[in-house]
Amino acid sequence: MNQLLELPKTFAIEQSYYFKSAPERVFNALTEPKSLERWFLSKAKLVPKKGGSFSFNWIGGYHMTGNLKRFEPNKTVSFSWTDKLESGKLAKTLASFEVSGKGKGTLLRLHHTGFKDHDRGEGRGRRGREIVPTARGGSYPEEAKPRRGADRWRL
Repeated sequence: MNQLLELPKTFAIEQSYYFKSAPERVFNALTEPKSLERWFLSKAKLVPKKGGSFSFNWIGGYHMTGNLKRFEPNKTVSFSWTDKLESGKLAKTLASFEVSGKGKGTLLRLHHTGFKDHDRGEGRGRRGREIVPTARGGSYPEEAKPRRGADRWRL
């Protein structure tokens, strides 16, 4: 039987992305199942409200289910789920996205917590880049370049 492990939230991943799209469009890309599937998931189910459930199948086989801890239309959404660690223990994690207008586009901020140490966060960070694949008109920070072929996604 798996044991739930509450990891101290001492390490976080923070990334920012800029898209040449309106904040509403970026927010919809994160919260509408059809948009998520067009962008980067193979299958998405989501109840868009605080406390709503979600189920995501990632291209490549990763699957996650959880709940929305925060949902403010066109502003912020937070996804919480339990992840199985290599040790077999379970850990809770929280990925929060905030959208805001910036110039002629949108700044998308990601704040991802629930890591015990830097190494675990680094591992999530590599997979975490898949949370927000680049889109035409979007850009990654220098340390988070998109994987090959990622430019096929659009908002």
